[in-house]
Amino acid sequence: MAAPRPILSLYRNYREFGPVRFAIFAIMILAWVVAGVYLYRTANYPARCPGLNFVDAYGCSFELPTTRGWRESGLFVWLWSTPILIILEMMRRSSKKEEQIRERRRRGR
Repeated sequence: MAAPRPILSLYRNYREFGPVRFAIFAIMILAWVVAGVYLYRTANYPARCPGLNFVDAYGCSFELPTTRGWRESGLFVWLWSTPILIILEMMRRSSKKEEQIRERRRRGR
């Protein structure tokens, strides 16, 4: 089975949410990403973590709250909540697809 095209997926989400909810959702995703980039660029990393790229930031993320700054604590929360939110969304979509398959089978019988 071929992977869904991003444009069709966006259109499907637009139809499902409606224009207002879709726009709000898109703005919130953009704001979440911008907040993460801002926190990543302005946080003061501990001396043990020089020259971090984005992937290495996860390795040093447990040191971030020790500096007691709001940016560092915010980046820690952002770094660890983003993958969790993505996984939860993927689980929601997969359960929704399974539910749709079950409903189609019930109708077909």
